[in-house]
Amino acid sequence: MLENFLDRAHTIILGDARSYVLVRQGRRAAQIGPLVASSDSEGRELLEMALVSVSSPVILDVLDAGAGLHPVLTKHGFEPFRTFERMVLDRADLPGIPSSVMVAAGPEFG
Repeated sequence: MLENFLDRAHTIILGDARSYVLVRQGRRAAQIGPLVASSDSEGRELLEMALVSVSSPVILDVLDAGAGLHPVLTKHGFEPFRTFERMVLDRADLPGIPSSVMVAAGPEFG
């Protein structure tokens, strides 16, 4: 999935192999996500870098692990628009390390 995103025109990745954020340009807005970080402070720093990198409207889907990002979002004038609930079929747990995924790639990617 990440390779596919990176192959798209106007997609950038910020951070390193441990903590990173992707910014993809859509038709109407930039999509920030996924944002993966091991701490709230790393997540806030990555989000600030991502927001500075775009001049168009921005959409992002903040997950429960991204609650620490709310001060940055409030500072930049974001308001909640929709709710987001992750569901997993035939599994007891979400895949990967859910506590490090602060912003989803988008609802269509789970």
